[in-house]
Amino acid sequence: MEFLKHHYEKVVLGIVLLALAGVAVWLPMKIQADKQQVSMTLHQFDNPPPAKPIPPTDLSKEEKIREQTAEPPNADFSGKHNLFNPVRWVKTPEGVLEKHPTDEEHGPKRLEIEAIHPLAFVVEYDRRSGSGYNFKVTRESAERASDRRPRTYYASEQSKKNDVFTLLSVNGPEDDPLTFELEVNDTGDKFVVSRNKAYTATNGYSADLSYPPEKKTWKDARVKQPLVFDNDTNIVVDINPSEVILRAVSNEKTTTIPFNAVH
Repeated sequence: MEFLKHHYEKVVLGIVLLALAGVAVWLPMKIQADKQQVSMTLHQFDNPPPAKPIPPTDLSKEEKIREQTAEPPNADFSGKHNLFNPVRWVKTPEGVLEKHPTDEEHGPKRLEIEAIHPLAFVVEYDRRSGSGYNFKVTRESAERASDRRPRTYYASEQSKKNDVFTLLSVNGPEDDPLTFELEVNDTGDKFVVSRNKAYTATNGYSADLSYPPEKKTWKDARVKQPLVFDNDTNIVVDINPSEVILRAVSNEKTTTIPFNAVH
């Protein structure tokens, strides 16, 4: 024991040196063994076992789909299906929902024309006024109802133009002229008015309309007037002696209603 106490460090150092010597002897052996293992592993890949053949993929379903897409079926979007022709349900004035399968039973095509009225544009000589002349003008096609009543307009050689027409010339004595040549400001149309004969022209049309499914009527309907029926608004875009043309606000579709088609 006295020896260990006095030579403890030497003993520990000796043990460490022996361990290092053992590692020095073991390490080359380990390296050699690993090399042999690696060499054996690589040698196995030099002569690999024959691979099993992969079974062919079953493409019968895909081939069937390909054949079907080569000649696709014809798609018929017409007829009575509801894909692009949905059925409309409309509430009646009584509050009952009705099925409207076609536009023939309801909608703009059911609008009826009761009458079509020509809208007159009339200019007649009234009397002399100061250094000029007064004319009575009736414009039944004016947008505002107040402008449709006869109104007096003044024109003279010095002040030829008013809101409606322009005085081009005066024929006959100044205090008792025979005829006047006038020009419409909006259209440029020229016409003649005499002391005893007014100028009359048709300057548009109005219509009396009805919608029997909802028992609605419109008297003296004009161009640009909205008509509300069948849960939609239709604008009157044109009226002529033979037809009325509407445009639906919902889809911009135009419909022509022939006159006397329902009589």
